[in-house]
Amino acid sequence: MGLSYIQKLYRIEKQITDQPPDKQLEVRQQQSQKILANLRKWLEKSLPQVPPKSALGKALYYRKR
Repeated sequence: MGLSYIQKLYRIEKQITDQPPDKQLEVRQQQSQKILANLRKWLEKSLPQVPPKSALGKALYYRKR
């Protein structure tokens, strides 16, 4: 699930590569906000279900500190 959210963010970046920086920022703010909110919810929900010593657990717990 997390990978799906990240792929969506990369798609947005690919779409705006050729645009000027101010337009890139505008598009990022409009299109990425909901994806990032959903990603955060998924991470918070997943944290208690992931063993802390697994690769994903280390990444999630690192961010939690």
